[in-house]
Amino acid sequence: MHDSAFCRVPRPRFGVGAPAGVDLFSGRWRDGRTGVRSRQLEHTFCSCLPWIMGSAHEGDAVSDPIQDDVEAELIAFARVWAEAIVSNDAERIAEFADDDWVMVSESGTESGRRFLSLVASGELTPSAMDTVGEIRVRVHGDTAILTSRVTNTAHFAGEQFDADEWTTDVLVRRDGKWRCVLTHTTPARSDTSE
Repeated sequence: MHDSAFCRVPRPRFGVGAPAGVDLFSGRWRDGRTGVRSRQLEHTFCSCLPWIMGSAHEGDAVSDPIQDDVEAELIAFARVWAEAIVSNDAERIAEFADDDWVMVSESGTESGRRFLSLVASGELTPSAMDTVGEIRVRVHGDTAILTSRVTNTAHFAGEQFDADEWTTDVLVRRDGKWRCVLTHTTPARSDTSE
């Protein structure tokens, strides 16, 4: 009955003690070692309960306040990061990226450190970065995936470059702060919107 595509409920850790499983009355995972797992998991499971019990239909939206808050936080993250990039302040941009940040494009992989060094030297100067449409957000624990269509303009070695790209950023949350570990860009076709 339970379809994990509709409910992003992590599997419990099994151990000694009380039997592991879901308490359907409280919507809480119980694992053998620690009892009740977490409040966030409880909310995630409860928001999925209509799917499990068969009272929701495919296409029905079931809102999860915690998930909605995280998605809003990540959309704000993306907007403020875009502002930092256009500011041409390498230190400010670096606040949003992990030390291992990698950028992937049609020409291969590039270290985010190279991007930051080009911005710091003034050789690369982004001047515009705009999201076209909505940002798609998916959260999986302390990992998030943001996908959007982005138009941008930059100058490199004195030449202007304009791009219309689909961008996917993979973020991880460490010590309560989101950081980008991977950015993947794909040129958008001119006849594609969202």
